[in-house]
Amino acid sequence: MARLVHAIAVISDLHFGEAPDINPAPYDLQITSKIPRTRFSPLVDKIFVHGCRPHDGRITSELKRNLMRIALQLNQEGLALDLRMPFDFLLVLGDITTFPTPTAVKNAHEFLCGGTFCDPFDDRLGLGTMSDRLLVVPGNHDKLATGIDLKELRAMFGPAVPEGSAPLFVRRQSPTGSDFLFLLMDSNTYHPIYPFTTQSLKHIASGNISQPTVDQVVDALTKIKNGRAGGEFSGLKYHTAHKFVLLHHPVRLAEFYHPFHPYSWFVPHGCSGTQALMSALRGEGFIALHGHVHKAWRHKSHHNHVVSVGSTTQFHDGHDLRNDFPILKIIDSGEV
Repeated sequence: MARLVHAIAVISDLHFGEAPDINPAPYDLQITSKIPRTRFSPLVDKIFVHGCRPHDGRITSELKRNLMRIALQLNQEGLALDLRMPFDFLLVLGDITTFPTPTAVKNAHEFLCGGTFCDPFDDRLGLGTMSDRLLVVPGNHDKLATGIDLKELRAMFGPAVPEGSAPLFVRRQSPTGSDFLFLLMDSNTYHPIYPFTTQSLKHIASGNISQPTVDQVVDALTKIKNGRAGGEFSGLKYHTAHKFVLLHHPVRLAEFYHPFHPYSWFVPHGCSGTQALMSALRGEGFIALHGHVHKAWRHKSHHNHVVSVGSTTQFHDGHDLRNDFPILKIIDSGEV
């Protein structure tokens, strides 16, 4: 009989703002004054203000309650429960903030890393994630402050946040000693977005993974497989390691939006170069995880499994929107 041995929580698009985590009215989470307004076009103003509105901070308490409920459920399925952090890893797939001011980044960090997960006497909202169990990639909203600088994000979340377009392989071991290999990608484009005009809409939400970046992935992966990478990868059993790719942008936007949808052409949300990346990883056993489109979905690309993660703290503005996140369960055969 299959035995559950690992569980990974994956969340995306938290969209923290500068307001406190718990707010009595979601619409009181106002756009920060630091965002430059433009009188170029009322339509641009509307898109920018609506798209840069922080999500409902109250949902973070629901997220913690749901994670605790799921942890107890997993415990009943046979997974040993660690009260400090019941999941092997917490993966965060970008758009940690809506607009990355130091206060917004601090709020997000306190929620992810502060508090204690299962302590009923700890009234802080934080998930209490330990640094070696947290892996983060930036989203397009996380680059909005300057368009080129993620220093606030890196200062809070450390070296697990990839710098610029450089890919980053990270080896982690679960509490039980199993090997995990994560490929962290910064799929954002870095073009000047200010002064903000209609042209900015063409790249403010889109992504790009260049061919040189894909070549870097292939070179680094070859060294890891052949045992020549050294350092943290020494002794890694590559073929039995659990392997994941983390990026913010979708592997294939057409899975979510038709070609004439505004997110496909007016404010493009796609990412060029993802197919080249998936082709390079074909047959290596990686599972790709992404956020950005706020929709949960599963599909395949070049025989790689792809999981799209919905928004974890979606604001409700009259639409029928779901807040969701996946739990990846790994059984003793290695199947996810």
